Amino acid sequence: MDAQESRDKLIYRSQLRDLADAATAEVVNYLVEQFGGDNYSLLKTRPDIWPPIDTAESEPLTRLVAARELEHAAHTAQRGFIRQARETGRSWYEIGQALDLLLMDTTSCGIGCAMGTCR
Repeated sequence: MDAQESRDKLIYRSQLRDLADAATAEVVNYLVEQFGGDNYSLLKTRPDIWPPIDTAESEPLTRLVAARELEHAAHTAQRGFIRQARETGRSWYEIGQALDLLLMDTTSCGIGCAMGTCR
């Protein structure tokens, strides 16, 4: 891969990451709206807990719960896409590249850790 292709790939990945960030915020907002802003019902006041837990709705916590569920769904989808890629003949190396994993970093750390020189 020449220098220009490398730069183009980095720009593409950066743009994709920016779009994913924006889309994530939109999906989190959508999930919160679908549950009427009340999907943070995990902490309820229980008589055996002292001091009592504040059950007032908390927008940041509501959004946090929705974002966490979105993260779980994305991981499940990712596993499915990895399986599909393997079934269509893609190598683990190609999958690693698509996931933006750096082979050199994991290899060098593995060697360093085995030699007791890992940072």
